[in-house]
Amino acid sequence: MGATNNQVNAERESLLTFLAQQRAFLLTTLRGLDQEEATRRTTRSELCLAGIVKHVTQMEEGWVRFIEEGPQEVDYESQETLDHHENSFRLIGEETLEGTLAAYEQQAK
Repeated sequence: MGATNNQVNAERESLLTFLAQQRAFLLTTLRGLDQEEATRRTTRSELCLAGIVKHVTQMEEGWVRFIEEGPQEVDYESQETLDHHENSFRLIGEETLEGTLAAYEQQAK
């Protein structure tokens, strides 16, 4: 038996609520931090809080693109792909915490 529209709508709303909660939890880690604090590495790894938000934003964009357009061909061996992946975890060039948070908010919409 197939799902009714009410079941589908309820499941969709439940998922969207869950995603909103997880997004809020992630943003809690940045509350009150400035650019320097949000980009500071706090462990031996290259990760920083702002970079994690940037990475999550890019991954959500990728999943939406996958849903709307289907799979994309990616050369996982290319230096360009590796560089793109590494740079998804840190702010580079003129990227700012403010811009990263705005992109994250926009992606959530």
